[in-house]
Amino acid sequence: MCKWLGVSRVPLREALQILQTQGIVTSTPNRGSYFAGFDSSETAVMLEIRIGVERTAFIRVLRLALEDLTILHRLDAQLDDLQGAVCTDDRFIYSQADLAFHEQVVELSCSPMLTAVWRSLPRSVLFFMLQEPSPAIDYLEAIKEHEHLLALMHAGSIDDLHQGIHILRNVSVSDAVLDAAH
Repeated sequence: MCKWLGVSRVPLREALQILQTQGIVTSTPNRGSYFAGFDSSETAVMLEIRIGVERTAFIRVLRLALEDLTILHRLDAQLDDLQGAVCTDDRFIYSQADLAFHEQVVELSCSPMLTAVWRSLPRSVLFFMLQEPSPAIDYLEAIKEHEHLLALMHAGSIDDLHQGIHILRNVSVSDAVLDAAH
């Protein structure tokens, strides 16, 4: 494997350990490492964590933006990138742009705790988004959801944003996966 990848054993071992701590890879002594299958209950847990982090981050960002509107301009620019990714009709590129948008929200929240929790999620989220069995992401609907969140933030009402954040549950996730969380 090292020869095929063109790396030495130490970086490969370290990368596998990182992936293992993120739940993407499982390792069995004397047998090797394998991609962990995301069953619906683990996927649901990961999504619930993501939704919780993002919900808190969006509210924090809005509170900060009420004092400094330039914060929202950074999210507007990130939304432009996400809209550009839709034009590619490539699930991987779209998924990366979506994660970048939400990472920007977390970073703008100025919370070291949220940032630390978020940084443990992106590989798992990306892995999930790419293996989601639905044949295609409804890119236009996803963009509308992001636009709606930003519109609520520009309106400046924390109560309205709280009501609108429920759309974070719709990350092209099947109902069966979400039901497994409850």
